[in-house]
Amino acid sequence: MDAMADDLPAGDPELRLYSGFMEEIKLRTAAIDRYVDRFNKDAEGADAFTDAESCVLQVRYICELIALSTLAVHHVVGIDRKLLDSWNAEQTFKLLRRQNADCFPRTVRLAAPNHFEFVEDAMGVKELSSIYSRCGSLLHRGVLSTVLGGGVENTTLSSFSNG
Repeated sequence: MDAMADDLPAGDPELRLYSGFMEEIKLRTAAIDRYVDRFNKDAEGADAFTDAESCVLQVRYICELIALSTLAVHHVVGIDRKLLDSWNAEQTFKLLRRQNADCFPRTVRLAAPNHFEFVEDAMGVKELSSIYSRCGSLLHRGVLSTVLGGGVENTTLSSFSNG
Protein backbone atom coordinates (compact mmCIF):
# COMPACT_ATOMS: atom_id res chain seq x y z
CA MET A 1 0.00 0.00 0.00
CA ASP A 2 2.79 2.43 0.80
CA ALA A 3 5.35 2.29 -2.00
CA MET A 4 6.54 5.83 -1.24
CA ALA A 5 7.33 4.95 2.39
CA ASP A 6 9.61 2.15 1.20
CA ASP A 7 11.96 4.80 -0.21
CA LEU A 8 12.20 6.70 3.10
CA PRO A 9 15.15 6.42 5.49
CA ALA A 10 14.72 3.63 8.06
CA GLY A 11 15.26 6.01 10.99
CA ASP A 12 12.35 8.29 10.18
CA PRO A 13 9.21 6.63 11.62
CA GLU A 14 7.19 9.87 11.72
CA LEU A 15 7.77 10.49 8.02
CA ARG A 16 6.83 6.88 7.30
CA LEU A 17 3.60 7.33 9.26
CA TYR A 18 2.85 10.57 7.44
CA SER A 19 3.46 8.95 4.07
CA GLY A 20 1.30 5.96 4.97
CA PHE A 21 -1.56 8.24 6.03
CA MET A 22 -1.30 10.17 2.75
CA GLU A 23 -1.39 6.91 0.76
CA GLU A 24 -4.49 5.86 2.68
CA ILE A 25 -6.13 9.20 1.88
CA LYS A 26 -5.58 8.49 -1.83
CA LEU A 27 -7.24 5.07 -1.47
CA ARG A 28 -10.20 6.51 0.39
CA THR A 29 -10.58 9.33 -2.17
CA ALA A 30 -10.70 6.72 -4.94
CA ALA A 31 -13.39 4.84 -2.98
CA ILE A 32 -15.44 8.05 -2.76
CA ASP A 33 -15.18 8.44 -6.53
CA ARG A 34 -16.52 4.90 -7.02
CA TYR A 35 -19.45 5.48 -4.65
CA VAL A 36 -20.32 8.80 -6.30
CA ASP A 37 -20.18 7.22 -9.77
CA ARG A 38 -22.53 4.47 -8.64
CA PHE A 39 -24.81 6.98 -6.91
CA ASN A 40 -24.93 9.17 -10.04
CA LYS A 41 -25.96 6.16 -12.14
CA ASP A 42 -28.78 5.13 -9.80
CA ALA A 43 -29.65 7.83 -7.27
CA GLU A 44 -33.00 6.19 -6.55
CA GLY A 45 -31.59 2.66 -6.24
CA ALA A 46 -31.75 0.50 -3.17
CA ASP A 47 -28.08 1.15 -2.36
CA ALA A 48 -28.15 4.92 -2.87
CA PHE A 49 -28.41 5.82 0.81
CA THR A 50 -25.65 3.40 1.83
CA ASP A 51 -23.45 4.73 -0.98
CA ALA A 52 -24.04 8.26 0.35
CA GLU A 53 -23.27 7.16 3.91
CA SER A 54 -20.14 5.38 2.71
CA CYS A 55 -18.95 8.59 1.05
CA VAL A 56 -19.56 10.55 4.23
CA LEU A 57 -17.71 7.91 6.26
CA GLN A 58 -14.72 8.06 3.92
CA VAL A 59 -14.63 11.87 4.17
CA ARG A 60 -14.67 11.60 7.96
CA TYR A 61 -11.83 9.06 7.84
CA ILE A 62 -9.86 11.43 5.62
CA CYS A 63 -10.31 14.21 8.18
CA GLU A 64 -9.01 11.84 10.87
CA LEU A 65 -6.05 10.87 8.69
CA ILE A 66 -5.18 14.53 8.15
CA ALA A 67 -5.26 15.02 11.93
CA LEU A 68 -3.10 11.93 12.49
CA SER A 69 -0.63 12.88 9.78
CA THR A 70 -0.28 16.34 11.28
CA LEU A 71 0.33 14.78 14.69
CA ALA A 72 2.90 12.40 13.21
CA VAL A 73 5.05 15.14 11.73
CA HIS A 74 4.76 17.27 14.88
CA HIS A 75 5.71 14.35 17.11
CA VAL A 76 9.33 15.06 16.16
CA VAL A 77 9.20 18.50 17.82
CA GLY A 78 7.10 17.24 20.68
CA ILE A 79 3.44 16.97 21.45
CA ASP A 80 1.85 16.62 24.86
CA ARG A 81 0.12 13.50 26.18
CA LYS A 82 -3.33 14.96 25.50
CA LEU A 83 -2.50 15.20 21.78
CA LEU A 84 -0.80 11.82 21.73
CA ASP A 85 -3.97 10.19 23.09
CA SER A 86 -6.46 12.32 21.14
CA TRP A 87 -8.92 10.18 19.18
CA ASN A 88 -11.44 12.80 18.02
CA ALA A 89 -10.19 14.77 15.01
CA GLU A 90 -12.14 17.89 15.97
CA GLN A 91 -10.52 17.88 19.42
CA THR A 92 -7.13 17.14 17.86
CA PHE A 93 -7.52 20.15 15.57
CA LYS A 94 -8.29 22.42 18.54
CA LEU A 95 -5.36 21.11 20.60
CA LEU A 96 -2.95 21.42 17.67
CA ARG A 97 -4.08 24.97 16.91
CA ARG A 98 -3.33 25.93 20.51
CA GLN A 99 0.14 24.42 20.27
CA ASN A 100 1.00 25.79 16.83
CA ALA A 101 -1.45 27.86 14.77
CA ASP A 102 0.53 27.11 11.58
CA CYS A 103 0.77 23.35 12.06
CA PHE A 104 -1.70 22.21 9.41
CA PRO A 105 -0.92 21.28 5.83
CA ARG A 106 -1.39 24.09 3.35
CA THR A 107 -2.37 23.73 -0.26
CA VAL A 108 0.32 24.59 -2.77
CA ARG A 109 0.42 24.64 -6.55
CA LEU A 110 3.34 24.24 -8.87
CA ALA A 111 3.89 27.73 -10.32
CA ALA A 112 7.06 26.93 -12.24
CA PRO A 113 9.54 24.07 -12.26
CA ASN A 114 10.77 23.65 -8.68
CA HIS A 115 8.69 26.61 -7.47
CA PHE A 116 5.55 26.20 -5.39
CA GLU A 117 3.09 28.86 -4.29
CA PHE A 118 0.59 28.68 -1.45
CA VAL A 119 -3.06 28.67 -2.47
CA GLU A 120 -4.51 31.27 -0.13
CA ASP A 121 -8.22 30.56 -0.65
CA ALA A 122 -7.91 26.80 -0.10
CA MET A 123 -9.69 24.97 2.69
CA GLY A 124 -8.19 25.51 6.12
CA VAL A 125 -8.40 23.77 9.46
CA LYS A 126 -11.64 25.58 10.36
CA GLU A 127 -13.38 24.19 7.30
CA LEU A 128 -11.84 20.76 7.83
CA SER A 129 -13.10 20.71 11.42
CA SER A 130 -16.55 21.78 10.23
CA ILE A 131 -16.63 18.98 7.65
CA TYR A 132 -15.59 16.44 10.28
CA SER A 133 -18.39 17.62 12.58
CA ARG A 134 -20.96 17.64 9.75
CA CYS A 135 -20.00 14.09 8.77
CA GLY A 136 -20.52 13.01 12.37
CA SER A 137 -24.00 14.51 12.45
CA LEU A 138 -24.86 12.71 9.19
CA LEU A 139 -23.52 9.36 10.38
CA HIS A 140 -24.77 9.21 13.96
CA ARG A 141 -28.39 9.00 15.01
CA GLY A 142 -27.79 10.68 18.34
CA VAL A 143 -29.92 10.29 21.41
CA LEU A 144 -33.53 9.11 21.51
CA SER A 145 -34.89 12.53 22.41
CA THR A 146 -33.39 13.92 19.18
CA VAL A 147 -34.87 11.07 17.15
CA LEU A 148 -38.29 11.47 18.77
CA GLY A 149 -38.17 15.21 18.13
CA GLY A 150 -37.56 14.65 14.42
CA GLY A 151 -34.02 15.98 14.56
CA VAL A 152 -32.46 13.08 12.64
CA GLU A 153 -31.42 13.85 9.10
CA ASN A 154 -31.58 11.41 6.19
CA THR A 155 -28.16 10.78 4.70
CA THR A 156 -27.94 11.49 1.00
CA LEU A 157 -25.17 12.98 -1.10
CA SER A 158 -27.31 16.08 -1.54
CA SER A 159 -27.86 16.49 2.21
CA PHE A 160 -24.11 16.34 2.72
CA SER A 161 -23.25 18.81 -0.03
CA ASN A 162 -25.93 21.29 1.04
CA GLY A 163 -24.56 21.57 4.59
